[in-house]
Amino acid sequence: MNKQTADTNLVQEIIRELHASGDSGKSFRTGPYGKAASKDKAWGTTARVYSVVPLADEEKKNLTKALERYAKKQISLVFEERPELLGGLRIEMEDTVMDMSLSGYLMKVKRMLLTEETI
Repeated sequence: MNKQTADTNLVQEIIRELHASGDSGKSFRTGPYGKAASKDKAWGTTARVYSVVPLADEEKKNLTKALERYAKKQISLVFEERPELLGGLRIEMEDTVMDMSLSGYLMKVKRMLLTEETI
């Protein structure tokens, strides 16, 4: 599986999670790549989405719809490529960060090993 396919799969997983959390009122969970703040954080109207590879137009549209449904307001997304993420996505909006990047996960593992925490 190449990096573009892996990131496409991750985008689809994130969209499914956002739709599920929007329907149930539960907090968003990100799986193995990181964690996100709960839904009760203040959401703004502009979010930055960072990825290693460019997202397809359809992925951008679906991610925008999923975030709007999750936040229950209109959101404008700004997309930017960041190779240092190694894979996955990072979404920032006001004081909320959803880090589902491989580099974020590796930093979490490093922190865990240095402090003997568990994931």
